[in-house]
Amino acid sequence: MKNLKVFPLLFSILCAIGLTACHKKKADNYFSTYFPLQVGNTWVYEESYYFPDTSKTPHQVSRVTCKILKDTTIEDDQLAFIVEQTYVHAADNISISRFLQYEVDGELRERFLNFTGKFYTIQAKLDMQEGMEWILNPTATGQDFPNRIVREDFPNYEFKNFTTQTFLLANGNPNLRQDGQYGEYEEIHFAPRIGILKSAHYTNYYGSSKRIRTLKDYYVQ
Repeated sequence: MKNLKVFPLLFSILCAIGLTACHKKKADNYFSTYFPLQVGNTWVYEESYYFPDTSKTPHQVSRVTCKILKDTTIEDDQLAFIVEQTYVHAADNISISRFLQYEVDGELRERFLNFTGKFYTIQAKLDMQEGMEWILNPTATGQDFPNRIVREDFPNYEFKNFTTQTFLLANGNPNLRQDGQYGEYEEIHFAPRIGILKSAHYTNYYGSSKRIRTLKDYYVQ
Protein backbone atom coordinates (compact mmCIF):
# COMPACT_ATOMS: atom_id res chain seq x y z
CA MET A 1 0.00 0.00 0.00
CA LYS A 2 1.37 3.41 -0.90
CA ASN A 3 2.21 5.80 1.82
CA LEU A 4 0.95 9.35 1.42
CA LYS A 5 3.19 11.03 -1.16
CA VAL A 6 3.46 14.07 -3.38
CA PHE A 7 0.74 13.15 -5.87
CA PRO A 8 -1.92 15.41 -7.01
CA LEU A 9 -11.18 9.05 -2.33
CA LEU A 10 -13.76 9.13 -2.36
CA PHE A 11 -14.35 6.76 -1.29
CA SER A 12 -16.40 5.30 -1.05
CA ILE A 13 -21.67 -2.04 -5.42
CA LEU A 14 -24.53 -5.78 -6.41
CA CYS A 15 -23.20 -8.64 -8.41
CA ALA A 16 -25.42 -8.91 -11.49
CA ILE A 17 -25.50 -12.66 -11.99
CA GLY A 18 -25.64 -13.72 -15.58
CA LEU A 19 -24.42 -10.41 -17.03
CA THR A 20 -21.02 -10.43 -18.68
CA ALA A 21 -18.50 -7.61 -18.92
CA CYS A 22 -19.60 -6.80 -22.45
CA HIS A 23 -22.98 -5.67 -21.11
CA LYS A 24 -21.48 -3.03 -18.84
CA LYS A 25 -21.34 0.57 -19.90
CA LYS A 26 -17.69 1.54 -20.11
CA ALA A 27 -16.39 3.90 -17.44
CA ASP A 28 -15.23 7.36 -18.46
CA ASN A 29 -11.44 7.14 -18.01
CA TYR A 30 -11.11 10.73 -16.81
CA PHE A 31 -13.95 10.29 -14.34
CA SER A 32 -12.66 7.01 -12.92
CA THR A 33 -9.26 8.65 -12.34
CA TYR A 34 -10.66 11.93 -10.99
CA PHE A 35 -12.62 10.33 -8.14
CA PRO A 36 -11.16 7.58 -8.47
CA LEU A 37 -13.22 4.46 -9.16
CA GLN A 38 -11.00 1.44 -9.78
CA VAL A 39 -11.30 -2.07 -8.37
CA GLY A 40 -8.73 -2.55 -5.61
CA ASN A 41 -8.47 1.09 -4.57
CA THR A 42 -8.23 1.31 -0.80
CA TRP A 43 -8.32 4.11 1.80
CA VAL A 44 -7.51 3.78 5.50
CA TYR A 45 -8.81 6.37 7.97
CA GLU A 46 -8.65 7.11 11.65
CA GLU A 47 -12.03 8.21 12.99
CA SER A 48 -12.38 9.94 16.37
CA TYR A 49 -15.78 10.27 18.04
CA TYR A 50 -16.31 13.11 20.52
CA PHE A 51 -19.20 13.43 22.95
CA PRO A 52 -19.88 16.18 23.64
CA ASP A 53 -18.33 17.80 20.60
CA THR A 54 -16.45 20.29 22.81
CA SER A 55 -14.50 17.49 24.45
CA LYS A 56 -10.75 17.53 23.82
CA THR A 57 -10.40 13.77 24.27
CA PRO A 58 -12.19 11.38 21.89
CA HIS A 59 -14.73 9.02 23.42
CA GLN A 60 -13.76 6.38 20.86
CA VAL A 61 -11.14 5.99 18.12
CA SER A 62 -11.75 3.61 15.20
CA ARG A 63 -9.85 2.41 12.16
CA VAL A 64 -11.97 2.64 9.00
CA THR A 65 -10.95 0.92 5.76
CA CYS A 66 -12.80 1.56 2.50
CA LYS A 67 -12.04 -0.72 -0.43
CA ILE A 68 -13.54 -1.08 -3.91
CA LEU A 69 -14.17 -4.82 -4.12
CA LYS A 70 -15.51 -5.29 -7.64
CA ASP A 71 -17.49 -3.76 -10.45
CA THR A 72 -20.98 -4.82 -11.46
CA THR A 73 -24.02 -3.61 -13.37
CA ILE A 74 -27.24 -2.13 -12.07
CA GLU A 75 -30.37 -1.04 -13.95
CA ASP A 76 -29.95 0.18 -17.55
CA ASP A 77 -26.63 -1.72 -17.71
CA GLN A 78 -25.06 1.04 -15.61
CA LEU A 79 -21.50 0.26 -14.51
CA ALA A 80 -21.17 0.50 -10.71
CA PHE A 81 -18.68 -0.42 -8.01
CA ILE A 82 -19.15 -2.26 -4.71
CA VAL A 83 -17.39 -0.41 -1.88
CA GLU A 84 -16.84 -2.21 1.42
CA GLN A 85 -16.36 -0.15 4.58
CA THR A 86 -14.84 -1.91 7.60
CA TYR A 87 -14.90 -0.35 11.07
CA VAL A 88 -12.52 -1.70 13.71
CA HIS A 89 -13.58 -0.26 17.06
CA ALA A 90 -12.12 -0.59 20.52
CA ALA A 91 -11.63 -4.16 21.76
CA ASP A 92 -11.48 -5.28 18.10
CA ASN A 93 -15.23 -4.94 17.53
CA ILE A 94 -15.69 -5.06 13.76
CA SER A 95 -18.61 -3.85 11.67
CA ILE A 96 -18.84 -4.06 7.87
CA SER A 97 -21.13 -2.26 5.43
CA ARG A 98 -21.27 -2.11 1.64
CA PHE A 99 -22.62 0.45 -0.78
CA LEU A 100 -22.60 1.31 -4.49
CA GLN A 101 -20.80 4.16 -6.24
CA TYR A 102 -21.21 4.99 -9.91
CA GLU A 103 -21.02 7.85 -12.42
CA VAL A 104 -23.97 9.36 -14.27
CA ASP A 105 -23.58 12.54 -16.35
CA GLY A 106 -20.46 13.64 -14.49
CA GLU A 107 -21.96 13.02 -11.05
CA LEU A 108 -20.58 10.62 -8.47
CA ARG A 109 -23.68 8.88 -7.12
CA GLU A 110 -23.93 6.65 -4.08
CA ARG A 111 -26.63 4.37 -2.71
CA PHE A 112 -27.15 1.38 -0.45
CA LEU A 113 -26.23 -2.06 -1.72
CA ASN A 114 -29.25 -4.22 -2.71
CA PHE A 115 -31.47 -1.14 -2.83
CA THR A 116 -33.62 -1.35 -5.95
CA GLY A 117 -35.41 2.01 -5.71
CA LYS A 118 -34.28 5.36 -7.08
CA PHE A 119 -32.86 6.61 -3.77
CA TYR A 120 -29.31 7.94 -4.20
CA THR A 121 -27.08 10.83 -3.18
CA ILE A 122 -24.81 12.97 -5.36
CA GLN A 123 -21.48 13.01 -3.54
CA ALA A 124 -19.41 15.10 -5.94
CA LYS A 125 -19.22 16.40 -9.52
CA LEU A 126 -16.57 16.68 -12.20
CA ASP A 127 -16.95 20.42 -12.77
CA MET A 128 -16.81 21.60 -9.15
CA GLN A 129 -15.88 25.18 -8.41
CA GLU A 130 -16.21 27.45 -5.40
CA GLY A 131 -19.80 28.53 -4.75
CA MET A 132 -21.34 25.67 -6.72
CA GLU A 133 -24.16 23.74 -5.07
CA TRP A 134 -26.52 20.88 -5.84
CA ILE A 135 -29.19 18.84 -4.09
CA LEU A 136 -27.39 16.12 -2.15
CA ASN A 137 -30.35 13.73 -2.17
CA PRO A 138 -32.57 14.61 -5.14
CA THR A 139 -34.89 11.67 -4.38
CA ALA A 140 -35.88 12.89 -0.89
CA THR A 141 -38.53 15.47 0.01
CA GLY A 142 -39.13 17.84 2.89
CA GLN A 143 -35.47 18.60 3.57
CA ASP A 144 -34.58 21.72 5.57
CA PHE A 145 -31.03 21.91 4.18
CA PRO A 146 -31.04 19.89 0.93
CA ASN A 147 -27.92 21.25 -0.79
CA ARG A 148 -24.26 20.29 -0.78
CA ILE A 149 -22.10 23.36 -1.34
CA VAL A 150 -18.54 23.81 -2.56
CA ARG A 151 -17.46 26.22 0.15
CA GLU A 152 -13.88 26.68 -0.97
CA ASP A 153 -11.37 25.61 -3.62
CA PHE A 154 -7.81 25.16 -2.33
CA PRO A 155 -5.41 24.97 -5.33
CA ASN A 156 -2.44 23.99 -3.12
CA TYR A 157 -3.88 22.40 0.00
CA GLU A 158 -1.24 21.05 2.39
CA PHE A 159 -2.00 17.65 3.83
CA LYS A 160 0.55 15.47 5.60
CA ASN A 161 3.65 15.55 3.40
CA PHE A 162 2.11 16.64 0.09
CA THR A 163 0.07 19.41 -1.49
CA THR A 164 -2.87 18.98 -3.87
CA GLN A 165 -6.00 20.73 -5.10
CA THR A 166 -8.79 20.18 -2.60
CA PHE A 167 -12.46 21.17 -2.46
CA LEU A 168 -14.22 21.85 0.83
CA LEU A 169 -17.74 20.42 0.51
CA ALA A 170 -20.44 21.13 3.10
CA ASN A 171 -24.04 20.12 3.72
CA GLY A 172 -26.58 20.33 6.53
CA ASN A 173 -27.38 23.06 9.03
CA PRO A 174 -24.48 25.56 8.92
CA ASN A 175 -25.61 27.12 12.24
CA LEU A 176 -25.76 23.79 14.06
CA ARG A 177 -23.21 24.68 16.71
CA GLN A 178 -25.12 27.76 17.83
CA ASP A 179 -27.37 27.58 20.89
CA GLY A 180 -30.78 26.08 20.23
CA GLN A 181 -29.90 24.58 16.86
CA TYR A 182 -30.60 20.92 16.07
CA GLY A 183 -29.80 18.59 13.18
CA GLU A 184 -26.60 17.64 11.36
CA TYR A 185 -23.74 19.37 9.56
CA GLU A 186 -20.89 17.86 7.53
CA GLU A 187 -17.68 19.14 5.97
CA ILE A 188 -15.54 17.08 3.57
CA HIS A 189 -12.11 17.83 2.12
CA PHE A 190 -12.09 16.10 -1.27
CA ALA A 191 -8.95 15.87 -3.42
CA PRO A 192 -9.32 14.85 -7.09
CA ARG A 193 -7.44 11.64 -7.97
CA ILE A 194 -7.06 10.80 -4.27
CA GLY A 195 -10.48 11.05 -2.64
CA ILE A 196 -11.56 12.22 0.81
CA LEU A 197 -8.64 13.53 2.86
CA LYS A 198 -10.66 14.27 5.97
CA SER A 199 -14.21 14.93 7.09
CA ALA A 200 -16.11 16.25 10.09
CA HIS A 201 -19.69 15.23 10.90
CA TYR A 202 -21.56 17.12 13.63
CA THR A 203 -24.91 16.11 15.12
CA ASN A 204 -27.13 17.64 17.78
CA TYR A 205 -30.37 15.86 18.62
CA TYR A 206 -30.02 14.57 22.18
CA GLY A 207 -26.64 16.13 22.78
CA SER A 208 -23.87 17.50 20.58
CA SER A 209 -21.29 15.12 19.10
CA LYS A 210 -18.81 15.00 16.24
CA ARG A 211 -16.88 12.45 14.19
CA ILE A 212 -13.54 13.48 12.69
CA ARG A 213 -12.16 11.18 10.00
CA THR A 214 -8.58 11.61 8.70
CA LEU A 215 -6.86 9.73 5.88
CA LYS A 216 -3.84 7.76 7.12
CA ASP A 217 -2.92 5.61 4.13
CA TYR A 218 -4.22 4.82 0.66
CA TYR A 219 -3.69 2.88 -2.54
CA VAL A 220 -5.11 4.17 -5.82
CA GLN A 221 -4.39 3.11 -9.37
